Amino acid sequence: MNVQRSSKRAAQQGPSRRGLASALARWQSATDREARVFDPYMVWAELTRFAGFRQGSRGLLRVAIEFADEHQRRAFTRTYAKLDIKLSPHYRERVQRPGCRFVCVLAPRSALPKLARQARRLKAGLIGNAEFAGHDEQPRLRIGELDSPALRASIVRRLRQRLVGGGRGQVEGLGFFQRVRAVPAEAPARLLAPSKPLLAVIDFGCAFAHPHFLAEGRTRITHFWDQGRNAVAGKQTETAGLWPWRKEPNFAYGREATAARLNALMQAVRHAAIEAAGTLTAERFEEACYIAAAMPELVEPSSHGTAVLDIAAGWPHPYAESGTQPDAAAHADIVFVQLPQQAIEDLSGGWVTVYVLDALEYVLAKAGHRPVVVNISLGSHGGPHDGSSLLESAFEQLIASHPGLSIVLAAGNAADKRGHARAEIGAGRTAELTWAVPPGDPTQSFLEFWYPQVAIEHAPVFEVTHARVPRQSFSGATAQPILSPSGSALMGAFVHVPRSNAGRNAGMALLALAPTCETPAAAAAGMGLAPAGNWSISITSSSPEVIEVHSWIERDEPGAARFTDRVTSVLVAGPNSGFKVTEASTLTGQATGCGPYVVGGYALGQPVQRPQVGPVMIVDESGRGPARAGPRRGVDALAPSDRWEGGLLRGLPALANRSTVRGSQQPGLASDGSAGLSGTSLAAPWVARQIFNAVAADSTLRTKAQVVAHLRSSVAGHGSTSLPMIIWPDGAGCAAKAATPG
Repeated sequence: MNVQRSSKRAAQQGPSRRGLASALARWQSATDREARVFDPYMVWAELTRFAGFRQGSRGLLRVAIEFADEHQRRAFTRTYAKLDIKLSPHYRERVQRPGCRFVCVLAPRSALPKLARQARRLKAGLIGNAEFAGHDEQPRLRIGELDSPALRASIVRRLRQRLVGGGRGQVEGLGFFQRVRAVPAEAPARLLAPSKPLLAVIDFGCAFAHPHFLAEGRTRITHFWDQGRNAVAGKQTETAGLWPWRKEPNFAYGREATAARLNALMQAVRHAAIEAAGTLTAERFEEACYIAAAMPELVEPSSHGTAVLDIAAGWPHPYAESGTQPDAAAHADIVFVQLPQQAIEDLSGGWVTVYVLDALEYVLAKAGHRPVVVNISLGSHGGPHDGSSLLESAFEQLIASHPGLSIVLAAGNAADKRGHARAEIGAGRTAELTWAVPPGDPTQSFLEFWYPQVAIEHAPVFEVTHARVPRQSFSGATAQPILSPSGSALMGAFVHVPRSNAGRNAGMALLALAPTCETPAAAAAGMGLAPAGNWSISITSSSPEVIEVHSWIERDEPGAARFTDRVTSVLVAGPNSGFKVTEASTLTGQATGCGPYVVGGYALGQPVQRPQVGPVMIVDESGRGPARAGPRRGVDALAPSDRWEGGLLRGLPALANRSTVRGSQQPGLASDGSAGLSGTSLAAPWVARQIFNAVAADSTLRTKAQVVAHLRSSVAGHGSTSLPMIIWPDGAGCAAKAATPG
């Protein structure tokens, strides 16, 4: 599925019939087995020439691979170099060992057909194009923009004004940092007890210099891998001696900062700023650290990853009252993996598998044989929802092969978003679902359908209609564009895989739509606008048995995205349509397996009220079960996820240059500010914290069942006057251990 079209005129005029045929040729000529392996989102990416994605222009993609057996693994080790596939040192060593099932590679698009014959399934690590998604409406600093001398000079002028003030002192560029010694060579790692657990967060935004994460003035972040960072800024001469980022040697992309380098940077900032200004407030110190480290993501209204980290390992944590003694998590060594900024803002969910799997492998490499608790408070909503997706299968294997590994997932916030529908369709019957797509949406839209695998001759038939688009019918395995009535513009595509390896014995279909309003990137790519309004999808079954069909919208507000007020599509089902839009089965697509802890949210109430042990109110948006298939029936636990008075969660650091402090706007960072955040993203790290405390207190707790039994009987598990309780619903969680898909 390789499309080569470099004509500027063709891009301006839209996709040609020949170009579309070229993009679809590989799919339509694929064998049944190859079709099962392909990632349907790749078909859409090829059709749009990667207009909505960052990758593809140079022909290289990050791809997660799962091998079905030893034969496939051995075949891959013999041929990957011949296919120009790049394997990082971490996986190069791992793939040589028997039993290896999962690897992530950097592969040319031309190699994907060959990979499809050597793997059980593939998942491309597509990440979003922020410009295409209309984010230029709110300009902001981005990672890498500090590489611009003009912009960097502007930021340094602002830093100088805030540090020096009143015109005292002279600071040229970042030269004032050179008054101190350069960052020292890498310090040897501390000798740690093999049983001392490690706490890790995979998210976006890590305020390493915030006082909640310091111990005796030094950061507790032992390793910080920024997957989206490039190398250019580190080459600037004025920062050469201060730069904390170094190439991550084992995964060969992004940059890594260790505690030794981050502490040296903070020491340099303190020394230089005091020498220049004679004084330094805590807020200005933090801001100087983040500007010196080229981290503009922390010059934002709020920091999702920092908020999550504060609940998981900060001190004092948001629920700590005066006189409360620090817990074990307050002293934890922390590993933070920052996902690429464009990844968390992508709307297809294609980034999750590759980047989160790499992040987990990184964390485990740093943990060694120590117990480790990993919090992941983000995710996507597509997928089979049966616990057998590629990433969920990797979760299960990693947990099984690393005793002491605990993965904590947020349940998601889509239960009240009208993004899931279900139907039971008998033989010869038809069910119809309406997808209401709003006008003015600058983003791509995706709708997935999943059903139990049936004989190929009994695969359901899909029909897609819209008032401004000719009716199209799709039967069997197919990938077809949806064109404007004139045939000159690509408005969408439909991909149907009746026998998909993406789920456990599942068939799936994907309906992808272009934006409903103009964006410069979409216009440059020659993509037409999808008409807003009601898209009708009818499904007719010829199976002799009743089939259960589930549909999920891949929503426009993934975990840590900035734009929570974005217009988004919804599902509508008439009274006799056969479908029902429901809040059930709205866990994220990564939270339907049994190995991880899945955490929903409940409303704790106003801060003037003491937390009560009595009945609680589950927040409307909190994702819930059951899974579409498999043993997961609901969340494992519930923890506070609501906003408190005035939209503020007490003590949660905002870490922004416009921090909200009880309704007032403060210039610069405010360490004592609070951010108006809510959702299951904040519930999961509270559970992760209690798991860490339990494991730190009792090293014999190695399995999920042991930890849950311990927490059910603990103070944190039942509530107290000083800590909000964790609720372990009876009959929820998983009914039994899910079998590993073959």
